Amino acid sequence: MARSPAPHPLVARLQGWGLLRAAPPVEGFAGSGWPIAGEAPAIALLKLAALGALEGGLSASQGVRADELIGPLCQAMGGAARELRVTDVREAGGLSLEVSWRGREARWSIPSLDALPVALNALLGAVEGVRPAAVLGHWEEALHLWCVPRALLDPLLDEALEGAWNLEQLEDLV
Repeated sequence: MARSPAPHPLVARLQGWGLLRAAPPVEGFAGSGWPIAGEAPAIALLKLAALGALEGGLSASQGVRADELIGPLCQAMGGAARELRVTDVREAGGLSLEVSWRGREARWSIPSLDALPVALNALLGAVEGVRPAAVLGHWEEALHLWCVPRALLDPLLDEALEGAWNLEQLEDLV
């Protein structure tokens, strides 16, 4: 009888923290067979995100605009992020969003989709109950984001998020 490969160490940690869905969300991967064996943590996270396996994970395919992603992203960030409202969207000279949150107004120029979570973290990152958004990167023609519980941000930075595109911003939120 063939032994199944040992699970990736990251899978065990994520499962222990409750950040991984109970079973691989695609057919053909049973037991500990997540298709990330031997991968560096940054690549493993991208693959898990692409599979829809990360609790709090979001994937945005090419062509999705920031004004289409902001609602689902604020929902995933949770807490007071759900109170944010888009009050204006302008496309002249590049995409610009005007937002309102608890009486504060902000206007953001969003040159690329990965700039949206950075802008949201800058506004809401220090707010209790809001999960910071990590920009994991692109995999299989989609941008992958992960909204992580603030209490786990520090250990995740140590063990899994070293490849996040907004790593410095996440480190500042600890």
